[in-house]
Amino acid sequence: MREPARPIGGYFELETFDGTEYWQDALRINTARNCLRHLIRTFHIRKLYAPRYTCPVVWDAVRSERCEMEYYSVDRDLMPVSEFPREAYILYTNYLGVCTENASRLAQKYPRLITDGSQSFFSIPIGFASFNSARKFFGVPDGAYLFASGAALEGLDEDTSAGRVSHLLTRIELGPQPGYPAFLQNENRLCGEPVKVMSKLTQTLLRGIAYNRCAEIRRSNYMALQAALGGINEWRGAIGGTDVPMAYPFLCRKEGLREKLIAENIFVPTFWNGQMDPDTGKYMERCLLPLPIDQRYGSYEMRRISECILRNL
Repeated sequence: MREPARPIGGYFELETFDGTEYWQDALRINTARNCLRHLIRTFHIRKLYAPRYTCPVVWDAVRSERCEMEYYSVDRDLMPVSEFPREAYILYTNYLGVCTENASRLAQKYPRLITDGSQSFFSIPIGFASFNSARKFFGVPDGAYLFASGAALEGLDEDTSAGRVSHLLTRIELGPQPGYPAFLQNENRLCGEPVKVMSKLTQTLLRGIAYNRCAEIRRSNYMALQAALGGINEWRGAIGGTDVPMAYPFLCRKEGLREKLIAENIFVPTFWNGQMDPDTGKYMERCLLPLPIDQRYGSYEMRRISECILRNL
């Protein structure tokens, strides 16, 4: 059957970009959790070791593929406390993009390590396979990149994202609060999406990003907060020379500090319910403040954040 002729004329669509995506040799999938599902299907993974301290949608993705899952805990350095069979499939999260060294050490020991880089978009592929998430780092509705030799996209439908951009547009014109319900709706909608190829809209948006600039700003903002707060931060990890963090991990036992930040319009998320990991997970849920350091901000915002924290300790 002949393809329909491309329309000529009519109203304009959203402007497109002629740049290049940061990751060009990866498989383009609609979400990070679906990257994991695609891996399980492609390599017929029947059992996966997964961290207790991670996003529950990861567990849902594994269960949806009828893959047996065995949980493991992590210590305060976010390294597994367990030893695994050498040939086991192991999922490890590069937490906040500051655990690249942890992932590298595990990959040297376990040849079937899968790195969940949802919080580490810029990290090089580590292990047997890895994947990331674009929307955790940039203003796009969905999209993820999968790195796995032997995986392919044949047989997958292409996703469409036109109905998932209202929260992005609303934030530009009205700010974050009015668009937050649409943001949550989009997050919930993505949970039920089947494995598909990344949409044309998302690929178009990802071709318009100044990636090197974004990475430089994130690292600079991280260093600014480290200079201001490093002396009182319980997190003692150090980022590597090429790491580009998702957020600055500020660990503090001060009760109510998160609420003080939010009251001053500094929005700090809570990552995951720590019940599954009663030691590290509950500690992180209560004490971890992932401070925003992304490319929208600079030295002024970093001062606001650090001054608010120091004022309320």
